[in-house]
Formats: sequence, C-alpha cells, structure tokens
Amino acid sequence: FAMEKQGEASRKKHLLPVVDVDEDEHEHGHSEDDESENPELVPEDPFDDDPEEEIPVPPNPELQGLPEFHITEEEAQQAARKILAGEVDEDPEDRQEAPQTKIYQPGDQADGEELEFDPSVYDMMHAFEGEWPCMSCDVLPTPPQASFPYTVYFCAGTQASHARDNRIHVIKVSELYKTRQHSEDEEDSSDDDEEEGGDEGKDPEVEPLSIPHEGCINKIRAMPQAPTMVGLWSTKDNGDSRICVVDIGPQLAYLQSTSHAPAPKVKGFPAPACSAQLAGAEGYGLDWSPAEAGRLVTGDRRDTQGGTQPNIFLWRCTAMSKTMASEQAFTGHTDAVEDVKFSPHDADVFASASVDHSVRLWDVRTGRSTGAFLEAHTSDVNVVAWCKADPNTFASGGDDGVLKIWDTRLVGTPVNQFRWHKQQIVSVEWCPDTTRDDRLLAVAGADQVTVWDLSAQPDLDAPAPAPADEEEARTLGQAPPQLLLQHLGQQNPKEIHWFPALANTLLTCGDGFNVFKPAYLNTIADTAAATGMPTSLGPAAAAVGATATTVAATATTATEAAVPVTRAAPAKNGPPQEEERRQGPAPGRGGR
Repeated sequence: FAMEKQGEASRKKHLLPVVDVDEDEHEHGHSEDDESENPELVPEDPFDDDPEEEIPVPPNPELQGLPEFHITEEEAQQAARKILAGEVDEDPEDRQEAPQTKIYQPGDQADGEELEFDPSVYDMMHAFEGEWPCMSCDVLPTPPQASFPYTVYFCAGTQASHARDNRIHVIKVSELYKTRQHSEDEEDSSDDDEEEGGDEGKDPEVEPLSIPHEGCINKIRAMPQAPTMVGLWSTKDNGDSRICVVDIGPQLAYLQSTSHAPAPKVKGFPAPACSAQLAGAEGYGLDWSPAEAGRLVTGDRRDTQGGTQPNIFLWRCTAMSKTMASEQAFTGHTDAVEDVKFSPHDADVFASASVDHSVRLWDVRTGRSTGAFLEAHTSDVNVVAWCKADPNTFASGGDDGVLKIWDTRLVGTPVNQFRWHKQQIVSVEWCPDTTRDDRLLAVAGADQVTVWDLSAQPDLDAPAPAPADEEEARTLGQAPPQLLLQHLGQQNPKEIHWFPALANTLLTCGDGFNVFKPAYLNTIADTAAATGMPTSLGPAAAAVGATATTVAATATTATEAAVPVTRAAPAKNGPPQEEERRQGPAPGRGGR
C-alpha cells in the first residue's frame, strides 16, 4: 500500500509540464494577454488512456470454470490493516513444510540406506576408535565437573588377533565439548553455549597409554578401594586362562598430572601384582568386593572329559603374595558361569548368571546358594546387576534379548520384564546416583544401547498420542513408557558404564568407544561421595618399568558413530509427553 502511494505521487510529478516564466512576469504576475493566450493547464496523458473510457479485458482461459469470490468492504479494510501492520501471510508456494520424522527400529532400513544422526538428542556425543576392539572397559577416577568441556578417564582391554598383540589401555579423553545443536525456538542458546565451553563441533583429545598383556582380555575391572589396581580375565592362544591383577598407577598418574614429566616406560610383558593360572578354563565373570580390598569373585567354564564344569571361585590378592589364593568354591550351576556381581548392600552376598538359564544368589559365609531363579531366561543368561538404591532389586539380561527385573524376596517371578532388544543383551548397569527419585538403568545389546527409567508407569486414563500412520502406531504401541533412549549406530557394543561423578554421562565400548550424555535426563548432583569412588589418586604404586605403547586412536565425529532413536522422558504415572525418533547408521552385529 505504501509503495502504491509513492508511485502515484511520482507519476503526477512527472506528468506536470515544465513552463518557462520570465522574471518580470514572475515578479508582477501574468498579463491579461497571457491569460487569454494560455488557457488552463491540463497535464498530458503519456499513456493516451482516458480513465473514463471502459477498456475491455480479454478473458483468461486459465480462470474459466473457477468460482467467483466476493469480499465485503469490511473484509477489504481488515486485509489492508494486516498489510500495513506487516501481518501478510506468506505465499503458500514459498512455505517450506517441516520434515516429517519417521520411527525406525534396528533392521528397518533398506540395504545401502544410511540413517541420519540427530545431535539434538544429546548434550554431548563423541566417538573414537582404537587399533583393536575392546570387549570390556571400566571407568577410572574422574573428578566432578560442573560444565563443558569434560575430561574423563577409563581403562579397557583389547581383543587382538594374536595373544601377544593385546594391550591394557589407560585412556584420558579431554576437550569433550557440548555437541548439542539448538533449534531456532530455543532462547538464549548462545549464552548457554558461552557458559558451558561454547566450542561445539570440536573433536576431543584422546591420550592413551598402553601396557602389553599376553592374552585376549575378556573382562577388566578396577578395584573400588584402589582404582590403580585392575583385575583381568584373559585367554591365551592355547586356550588357557589367567586371572591377574595389574598395577596401572604410573600410567594413570601421568595422565592426571599437569607436569611435563616423561611418560612411564614399559618393557615386554610386565609381571602382574598377583595372578592365578587356570588350564583349560574360559571365563567372563569377575567382580571386586565393594567392602573388602583385594577380594574378588570369578566365574568360568572348564571343558573336561565328563563335560562342562562350571566354576565360581572367591579369591584374595594381597601385596605380599604374587599368587592369588582361592578361598572358596561355589557349586550349583550346571553350565558355564557368564557373570558374577557382589551386592553393594551386603558384603557377603553375590549373584551369578549362567548358561543353564538360571540366576543364583550366594552367601560367602556358608558357601551355599541362598536363592535360585531357575529358568530366569529361556536361553543363556549373560549379565546380572544389583540396583544401588534398593538392596532387594537386581536386573538380568540374556541371549533371548529380554531385560528382567527381580526382587530377592520373590524367587521365581520377575517383577517386570521388557522384550525390546531384538538380539542378546550383553551388559546392564544401574545409575550410581542413589539420591534421585527415578531408577535409571543402562543396557547394552548386540543391536542397540538403551536407557530405562523403571520408576515410570503408564497412565491408563491418559489419551494416546495420535500417530502419523499405522506403522508408527504399531511402533508407539510397542514402546514401553520406561524406555528413554535408543542409542544406535555403534558397532558391536559390549559394555556400558556410568561415570559416577558426571551427571547422566555414559561410556560404551565395542568396536570403538562412545562417551555421551543424553539431553533430556534430569540434572543431578555430583555423586562421587555417594558411590564411594575416589576422585583423585593417592600415593602412586611402584613403577612397573618399561616402554609405553600408544593406542592408534582417532577421533571421529558423532555423525559417523552413534545415532539415537529417543523418547522424551515420561512423566511419573503418565505416558511420554512427546515422541522424537531419528534414524542413523545401521547397527552392526554383537554378542560375545
């Protein structure tokens, strides 16, 4: 409207003729002759169109057959006011539709189809790889950190093609910046980024130190009372296994130090602090007592002429002895023992998971089973994990892909179970924070990694969300309200762990490593004190001596490594508030 007024004034200005006037006439006015000779001035019409004449408009064939629309004067005025106020609707042809998100489950994508990573699902997501895959890892003392960038420490054991090529990795990852990309409707995002490090997209710095070890490492665990001592289950090329305790103190102290001292050197295969040789055995279960330093329990299988002999041993490792002494043996399982876990609430109780489909509870004072959950799963039971907030609750996962929650007072019947994973479950760990109201549980399966809130329950009276199509309706109907996150894309995930001192931050290992923090989990306080894990090292143990080997680790972008399919955190006693699913690279195979 404003441009039309300006154009009309400009047109009138140029239509007025320019008349030369003498100075005398300008001073004294026009003469009568002038008035008679110069009639009233009329602007010329350069377009030669008389507005009073009706000009016929030829019919537009494209408009023939369309209905006529009429608006009232009031409607025209309202439209004009909108135009003047800048409230004009955009042209529908210029309007871009928001991309529709589709829910994908592992295996849904077609051959050769690459799924896309959505960084908005994570506050932080970083991935990197080593020279060899790692079946087991464990977190090391990491100090509480209130803002990005984070620095974390952990250890891992390799699965090299030859026994002598294996390594114990002690790894520091720093410059873990926030990777979340804010949407346009999020306010003050730039201020938040500035407060939390503000360098999104930067790759982390990976500093690994390695200790040569002869044998593929099936399990590695740091002693809670002395994290510089790690226990190992390893297997040589000839099939013989060894349980040993290795001192990683010099490597961890170097990585935590700010000085420029040279890295510790390791020559050959350093002798362990203590060890035990097990001929013909293969084992995966190993756990330290949370109450007594130097005490650990192991589970294995041993092939004999009479068949498979399952074994559970309680060991003691002291500084005075190089050989581990077996204090006690526990019998009851009829097939290989895959996992063992001490109760964090009772120093004399531990649980075991077996290929014989059962989970058993044991009392070290009597050497007997105090509870047998026979046929806990329909196939091999791979993992068992105690809830750190409830002394009577533990979880188990097996080859059947079912996650089950048990109560020690209800032997034989799970209190809950989730048939979500399509392949075997290989790792389960509860959130170490015992102060929060929810019960978070992280699960690693061969097909995906998931995070659950077991305090959430469905609201049967609440209306169900309207799905976009029948396929989405089926998927939403299958998703339990306790499911918070599906973390896809990592190849062969083997273990998952929480960092106790970093709220909602997790570590996974397999063909590579992922360190990530979901964006929607509630912020919780630092929990290092609550979990009992020290956040700084005491006096370093004696140096092992020899040359350190560096892992060939390369940092990659999150886009290449991990892809989420997430659900918004469900409200207590209510359904999920919204659904946001994304797709990413096809998950690889998994399993032991």
